[in-house]
Amino acid sequence: MINKLKKGQTYTEEWVPTHKTLKKYCELSGDYNPIHTDLNAAKRIGKNNIIIHGNLTCSIISKIIGMNFPGKGSLILEQKVLFPNPIFPDDLIRFKFIVQEINTQLNTILIGVKAHKITEVNKNIETVLRGNVLCLI
Repeated sequence: MINKLKKGQTYTEEWVPTHKTLKKYCELSGDYNPIHTDLNAAKRIGKNNIIIHGNLTCSIISKIIGMNFPGKGSLILEQKVLFPNPIFPDDLIRFKFIVQEINTQLNTILIGVKAHKITEVNKNIETVLRGNVLCLI
């Protein structure tokens, strides 16, 4: 599989987190922090809506790495991400992955990842996640 990848190769996928997905993640993780479940708690920290968990967002990275790009058989060895802006339920999130480095001796690739919130009203694009993922393939 590593021989099919090229430095600079990209992959894009969109995701819309819903209240239902958020509820399932709370149940799975046990993380019921009020900023993720209570609108008033979110407003107390200056947000207009409850906030999607960062690790729920990272689970989408895992799904993409393991299933789509590079795909089945891939294993995340290391992941470093920042969350410069929050994600709210029903936001349209566009992930972009780019192959930054390929090491054929170790069968690893370094993939840069960015996620942007896309709004239809003003076509504003806001970065909600950025980082990189080291994968064994």
